[in-house]
Amino acid sequence: MISTHSSEGLPAAAAAPAGTRTLARLAAAGAVALIGCGAVVLARVNPSEIGFLPRCPTNAFLHLECAGCGSTRAVHFLLNGQLALAWRHNPAMLAVGLPLVLWGMLDLILVASRGRGLPRPPLPRSLGWIALAALTLYMVARNVPLPAFDSLRPPDPSTVQEEMRDAPL
Repeated sequence: MISTHSSEGLPAAAAAPAGTRTLARLAAAGAVALIGCGAVVLARVNPSEIGFLPRCPTNAFLHLECAGCGSTRAVHFLLNGQLALAWRHNPAMLAVGLPLVLWGMLDLILVASRGRGLPRPPLPRSLGWIALAALTLYMVARNVPLPAFDSLRPPDPSTVQEEMRDAPL
């Protein structure tokens, strides 16, 4: 079993040699900068209007909407303050993914600035299986061909272009 604390009772990161902590801080700062640059590009460029992004393999080969389909466009609209359009593209990404991403970014910023991140809460082993089951159910629900489930599927990109012109800024 790997210990998360040193023999002095300090968290393992705090007990690490200074060179290791400096490397971790530089890596975290680089990750924050890279994610920030990606966010700026994604905010300025609508993924529906460019052709260089790869298509979702699940959608391309199985013609199904996976749990992540529409997430890139949802993040684009979220970064541009269009919450309703972001929600239409992937409600689960906003409800679950956004808080997790924000927590991860805060953790990276803290590692970059002070050398240690947020404390890791103890999580039950079953949480991973519960998350997998929830994502699977969400994917199934997104593909049920009934009007009640239409709001779970991302809209057609051509429809979104029309909505963007009509949406208030």
